[in-house]
Amino acid sequence: MKDWLVEHGVAGERIVEESESASTVENASFTNELLLERGATGAVLVTTPDHLERAMINFRQAVDARIPVAGMVAA
Repeated sequence: MKDWLVEHGVAGERIVEESESASTVENASFTNELLLERGATGAVLVTTPDHLERAMINFRQAVDARIPVAGMVAA
């Protein structure tokens, strides 16, 4: 997804990649730690249509309403 985002104009340094997780729940938890370290004020998930709803739930739970989390499908 990073390549897709960069190709569509998002600066690479604004993208947080997490590659240690084995599940969506772990991805949300580990990414939350990265977002805390960066002092992020919001997050946008970019994923596939079949994964978006589950990912949104997991990420919103992980950030515990500290920051807004939006989602979009990569076209």
